[in-house]
Amino acid sequence: MAFSPRDYDVLERAVARGGRLQLTRNGSQWIILAQRLLVLEGREALEARHPSTGESMRFFVDEIERIEAIR
Repeated sequence: MAFSPRDYDVLERAVARGGRLQLTRNGSQWIILAQRLLVLEGREALEARHPSTGESMRFFVDEIERIEAIR
């Protein structure tokens, strides 16, 4: 999926604030706490934590199908 400017705004705000996001990747939904954006192997990646377990998670931005901020 190509992110729209609105999608990037949602993502960047969540990273800046450590906010919660709901994202869909490969048909699975995830609730995460956004931590930082980085480039790995020439691709944008989102590092995050699971809000309940604290597990570290990484998602490549080009694999994310949908993203929404959770307030």
